[in-house]
Amino acid sequence: MISSTVMIVDDDRLMADLLTTRLGQEPGLRVVGRAGGVEEALPMAASTRPDLILLDVELPGVDGPSMVAALRRKAPGVRIIILSSHHDAYTIYRVTRSNVQGYVEKPNPIDVVVEAVHQVLRGGVFFSPTFLEMKRKLLEAPGAFHRVLSEREQEVMRWVVAGMSDTKISAKHGISVQTVAVHRRNIRRKLTLHSDREMVAYARRWGIRVMAGPSKKSMAAPRSAKRRVRGRVK
Repeated sequence: MISSTVMIVDDDRLMADLLTTRLGQEPGLRVVGRAGGVEEALPMAASTRPDLILLDVELPGVDGPSMVAALRRKAPGVRIIILSSHHDAYTIYRVTRSNVQGYVEKPNPIDVVVEAVHQVLRGGVFFSPTFLEMKRKLLEAPGAFHRVLSEREQEVMRWVVAGMSDTKISAKHGISVQTVAVHRRNIRRKLTLHSDREMVAYARRWGIRVMAGPSKKSMAAPRSAKRRVRGRVK
């Protein structure tokens, strides 16, 4: 039997173990690699050329959606499903723009991930009902942040919310301090905000943040190796 190959990119070791175990129970599926971050993931994708990658939305030093293009350069034609513990508007916006084939929230039973894998490997897409509803309600709203702010303004807001000074934002993006200040003023004007504190509050309402950070809590392991894995992802 010809197997479809899957690669897992997740810095949560227990999560990766559980996915490997569960997918290994599926006829015709084979896990060919596991990576905990971008340094491992890119060369692994190039060497294994998987049919599908399960990609965590948030990894050390980088967010999953920003890795999609690089992964596809290393493994042309690979299909990608994002796994996420977030379902705020900003996450959904980033995932939508990355043009992946699937999205599953981590509180779902792991069998939902398996269903998504099969559906995407058959050439379909799999986006959770929560994702689709949030996309419809929030991202299609006339006042949604991406309809008001430019890409650069969204980026500057993310780093302002992260507590970075104009000087540090300038150095990070290779633009002048004066340009950063102009972006700050334009953000406030467009959103009718009067301070960075109000900007932070606005960003929190939409889930706008720097999408990278430490490992999340893991999914509980199955009670018995003999039983069918039916854990929930945390």
